[in-house]
Amino acid sequence: MMRTFFAYVLALVLTVTSFSLAHARGNNPDVGSAIEMVICTGVGMKVLTVGPDGEPIETVHLCPDGAQIFAAEFSLPVVQMPEERLVIQLAAAHATAHIGRTELTPSARGPPELV
Repeated sequence: MMRTFFAYVLALVLTVTSFSLAHARGNNPDVGSAIEMVICTGVGMKVLTVGPDGEPIETVHLCPDGAQIFAAEFSLPVVQMPEERLVIQLAAAHATAHIGRTELTPSARGPPELV
């Protein structure tokens, strides 16, 4: 009995959600006499909704792909945490000090000779 009731409630919630998301697809929010202003910044474009007094207005827009995201949440497989194990152990490298030269070395090329 409880399982059937839960199935009906879940179907009702899914139906109501799908109607609201279908209405949101391609629908602009109605904010009265406000206009949308597109500003190109150095990072990208930003859309601001400006009211009749010139102040920005917060708007809420439903994501039309919410149903797909909701369905994808339950279709993902469960991933178990990998177990820790030692694969290889590397020995520490020992550095040797090189002593610099005390005298100058000849350059790779001398001055040109007379022909």
